[in-house]
Amino acid sequence: MGDIKFTFFTTYVRGIEGIPVTVSYDRCSLKLVEELRSYPNPQFIHSGNPWSIPREKRTREEVLRKQEMLVNRWTVGIMSLNVPPSYERTDHWNLSREDRDRASKVCLENAD
Repeated sequence: MGDIKFTFFTTYVRGIEGIPVTVSYDRCSLKLVEELRSYPNPQFIHSGNPWSIPREKRTREEVLRKQEMLVNRWTVGIMSLNVPPSYERTDHWNLSREDRDRASKVCLENAD
């Protein structure tokens, strides 16, 4: 089967060196953005919490714009804006296949 390569990205913690990290635009202060620019390890930018953006401005383009503000020479990837199957219910496994498929379709469109 061959070697399988897997990278584990963890939350950035000040003072811990040498590990790949994941960062989110909604958790980054300007000070942290500058710190990450000089953190010479792989950085993965996830789609953050889209609910931190007012509903009328919550678009793929706005999430991407906020993510791009964190891109630096150490960035290895950006995650798409995930869409939950339901904003009202937490028991996603009980939702209809149609609702789950709709959410997956939108997530893939965001990734494109």
